[in-house]
Amino acid sequence: MADVIPNAERSERTRRALLESARELFTKQGYLHTSVQQLIDHAGVSRGALYHHYQDKRALFIAVYEEELAALVRKTAIHIQTHMSAGDDMWQMTVANVHAIVDNAVSPSVQRIMHIDAPVVLGRTALQQNGPGLEAIRQVLEPLMDESEVDPLPLDPLVHLFWAILFESHRYIARTDDTSTAQEEMRTMLLRVCTGLRQRPSRGERR
Repeated sequence: MADVIPNAERSERTRRALLESARELFTKQGYLHTSVQQLIDHAGVSRGALYHHYQDKRALFIAVYEEELAALVRKTAIHIQTHMSAGDDMWQMTVANVHAIVDNAVSPSVQRIMHIDAPVVLGRTALQQNGPGLEAIRQVLEPLMDESEVDPLPLDPLVHLFWAILFESHRYIARTDDTSTAQEEMRTMLLRVCTGLRQRPSRGERR
């Protein structure tokens, strides 16, 4: 007798199929050019299944956007842990993170879903869906302040400012026709901003 798949597992498989299909179609075609019929056909589910899990196409897009953001934050966290384990100092880690952030900006799904479609579909919500992103930035800036690598500025507003800068740096790269040049330009700008925050040694003190 064939194994009976529990309802909860079947439901989760359907939800994952919808998310993966939506991610693929939104990345290739964009939100506006992807229809509900295409989404259910590509996922191999019924229209009723889609509406059981998501209110409409926009709700499905939000779920995909949140997963893309969470994945990007996880990559950043892994990058931080890798450099900490390697014994890099905090400033080396910061520079490495800038390079990683710029490199991640060329992912097709990040470009299309997060930085082309999300600001149109979600408006300011795209920038405000920032909890995981803020935490990742805090993980970088707080130790830098603790180690006196950067000036002791108010942490919360600085974290929010950096989130806006990084979000817009990705959008800039995503919307340009010359990706390589945009990456190098943004890499230079981000490193300059980070260097400007670095704490200067007191007179007569060497670092």
